[in-house]
Amino acid sequence: MRLAIIVSHPIQYYSPWFRHIAEHMRQVVEGTRREARGQRPEDVDPDSLHAAELARRVAKRPTDTNNLQQNALRVFYLWDFGVTEKTDKGFGKVVKWDVDLLEGYDHELVPNVSARPGTDWFGGLDNPGLSQRVKVFAPDAVLQFGYNYKSLVNFDLRWNTKRAPLLFRGDSHLLAEDGERGKGQEAMGTRLKRWMREIGLRLHFRRFACFLAVGKANADYFRAHGVPESKIVRCPHVVDNAFFIAEKNAGTRHEATGDKEEGRGLREELGIPEDELVFLFAGKLEEKKQPGQLLEAFLAADLPKATLLFVGSGELESALKEKAKGISHGWKKINTDIFSAGDPAGKSSSHQETENCQLTTDDSAHRVVFLEFQNQSRMPAVYGTGDVLVLPSKGRYETWGLAVNEAACCGLPTIVSSHVGCGPDLIEDGVTGWIFEAGNVLALKRALETAAANRHRLAAMGEALKQRVTREYSYQSATEALLAALNKL
Repeated sequence: MRLAIIVSHPIQYYSPWFRHIAEHMRQVVEGTRREARGQRPEDVDPDSLHAAELARRVAKRPTDTNNLQQNALRVFYLWDFGVTEKTDKGFGKVVKWDVDLLEGYDHELVPNVSARPGTDWFGGLDNPGLSQRVKVFAPDAVLQFGYNYKSLVNFDLRWNTKRAPLLFRGDSHLLAEDGERGKGQEAMGTRLKRWMREIGLRLHFRRFACFLAVGKANADYFRAHGVPESKIVRCPHVVDNAFFIAEKNAGTRHEATGDKEEGRGLREELGIPEDELVFLFAGKLEEKKQPGQLLEAFLAADLPKATLLFVGSGELESALKEKAKGISHGWKKINTDIFSAGDPAGKSSSHQETENCQLTTDDSAHRVVFLEFQNQSRMPAVYGTGDVLVLPSKGRYETWGLAVNEAACCGLPTIVSSHVGCGPDLIEDGVTGWIFEAGNVLALKRALETAAANRHRLAAMGEALKQRVTREYSYQSATEALLAALNKL
């Protein structure tokens, strides 16, 4: 079996999954070859036998092992963001991820001729050679991530689906739109746009043979746009659990007491007392993420022995610092050279050195700390500084919230808004975290207060979320779901 995957650009969440799929498909080849050589069933791994059967069904070549090539997976990228230095508009910084996103699987970077490459507009991905490159690879199936770019629309319209069926993976939901229905004239315009979008999507989605739903809200989105239940396969949204757990467990807990140690170095560097309750926001400081609402709710809660830690950069950074400064008698400035944004070795030169600021008050009632954008390899330590992750996003943009998966692997429960896509799947009130009404500052304030009142339970809640994520939201479970979808075809 030969599987082509089309995705906008190398993404830190997906690349390890592609490596996992590639390794599994290599086992498919080996399993088929062993069976063709006449090995007894008890001599062959059952998973390999299942994979070999799947390969025969899709490729329809039950005994021709010469056609089963080892590199049965190829990923086609439409832009080189993430592996070359480029400005991320959300972070407002030049970003290049400090983890390898291209190793361990076959891939191509398809030339992008867009005058302004990017994923922020329809014409940002314009790759005229995409169809021909995929055709040369001669896949038995094509898995496509997303749909709303020029190259993807052109590919979908031109691809011969009888030759190789199309599978779709996206993470859109209607959680935000559902909350606006029936709210006056403004909602009427929203409904009209939704109706027009739905008609277009219903026609577009007919091209796909199968839909990989990352969660409950995403599956509801597909159903709302005419996708029959028979075409929907649950394929969970995942991160590299092993990376975060390994980093978290690398000498970060006392064997006897279980006391939390990870992040102590960073806490100390930022001047956060060890007995503080730390609410952590990790992401772009932009309007749709609602960091301003979080700051307002935190200040209104007036919690003793609590710190709000913002980790990230973006257009709202200056405004947030200015607002936080209003409750402070001054700045405590901290120069750190151990958590540089662009240095995977953790040691920055003088021009890379970052200044991280902590706002303090005389009675320590309000503590607001800012730490600028941290690269991927630093995130386990960042999560190690926190006790509760907070994701207050509003609107349809937080399609899942993979920071929740990452933080869960580090043992943090999470407070999310009702517009965060992973909420229906991962967050159970009082068990793994709390869900509050998006855009409601009072509701967020109450969620912060509830978490503070349950300090003694936070570690157990974080462990419950970690168990859920590692059990059901892993690269293994996602790969099994993909294989099941191909088998279904």
